[in-house]
Amino acid sequence: MKRFVCNLLLLITFGSADAGVSADKALRLKSELTPMGAERADNEDGTIPAWTGGQTSAPPCYIKGKRYCDPYAADKPLFVINAANLDQYREKISAGQIELIKRYPETYLIKVYPSRRSFANPPEIYEAAFKNATEAVLMPSGREIQNAKVAIPFPIAENGLQMIWNHRLRYRGPGFRRWFGQASVTTSGQAHIVKMREDARFPYVLDDVGKRRVAQQWLQVVFAPENLRGYITLIQDTLDNEDHPPKSYQQVAGASRILRERSYGFDHAAMLSDGLRMDDQLDSYFGSPERYTWSLLAKRDFVVPYNSYALHSARKGLRDIIRLAHIDNSLARYEMHRVWIVEANTKPSSVHKIKRRRFYIDEDSWQILMVDLYDHDGRLAYWQETHTLQAYDSASLIPVVESIHDLESGRYLVQGIDEDQEERVLMEMDEDLFTSSGARGQTPR
Repeated sequence: MKRFVCNLLLLITFGSADAGVSADKALRLKSELTPMGAERADNEDGTIPAWTGGQTSAPPCYIKGKRYCDPYAADKPLFVINAANLDQYREKISAGQIELIKRYPETYLIKVYPSRRSFANPPEIYEAAFKNATEAVLMPSGREIQNAKVAIPFPIAENGLQMIWNHRLRYRGPGFRRWFGQASVTTSGQAHIVKMREDARFPYVLDDVGKRRVAQQWLQVVFAPENLRGYITLIQDTLDNEDHPPKSYQQVAGASRILRERSYGFDHAAMLSDGLRMDDQLDSYFGSPERYTWSLLAKRDFVVPYNSYALHSARKGLRDIIRLAHIDNSLARYEMHRVWIVEANTKPSSVHKIKRRRFYIDEDSWQILMVDLYDHDGRLAYWQETHTLQAYDSASLIPVVESIHDLESGRYLVQGIDEDQEERVLMEMDEDLFTSSGARGQTPR
């Protein structure tokens, strides 16, 4: 009853909630739109093909248990964007890409390949998205989702905040385990590498959010370097950031207790990131959206990282892609895709070191692919990029290399698959693992 009264007061104070679309409108997901709400058709000049179902089967080169091989290895670049032709393509790339081309004209380039609309999810996820389209509700505070489960809540999204929730709740399987390395790279090219095991569980996908409405859970256990071995981070996010805000627990190396991190969230510096990542930059954007106002600016054809199989598999480890000021972009693949451009501006009543963010969100998957971040003087302070591939054994789009550039210092952070070449393993994780007692007993390997 108390919760009902609170929600009623919110409706009176802020206006109606963002409810689902009409049944007639939802039927577009079975005709001109894909099941996830993207345009099925190609674009006007043919640089973006029609969606015909995506990459749903493994290519002959794939060996189960190994890294994903490249089904498009025979593709050749259509063109390369660099300092010489920047003006020609300026309207098709982000402010962060433009800045890196200007700063590093001899080394930073963008190789643009034929567009492959490879994204796909399982049929049951499409069915859940169709149901969510008419039933999901974004509460007036913007911090809570109701009447949605399993799939993105708003396949026919109508504003920027709905799109950010789509990114946060996109399908990545019931859970997974992976091993990866993270490197903070100095201006001289020296890299401080941290290796860890990461476990993820998605109760939202399992339709098992419980009373605390937990949507996703993350556990990271460090195994190198030796002085950080055994460092543990446990993070959870919910469908209700108002009553149950995101939480983080930490256990430092050599300690026997895991403690809640009281300052976790927003622009607080993320642990073990050498000050190069804020807590809300996890997974491109993480946690409550409460400190920003959100605006949908446009949908545009854009050059974005996509199908980055070569960056994922054509290397032994992080050291193969680390360069002086950025990753080795000769291994990266970019394609033309339609993206939603969403902008977030700090509310007058809120405090955050980032005044404005501009997100580039893939229309097919709802994955944030790039972010431009501006400080309070209007300067581009950070640029964030996520290279993805279609995991054809699990019908999900997954990040494989993520980078964050601190444009003031010239340093950058990059994380990706570790040198051990152990693969991401899709699995339903034990929920007890994501409790403070369960996490405390974890060994580094």
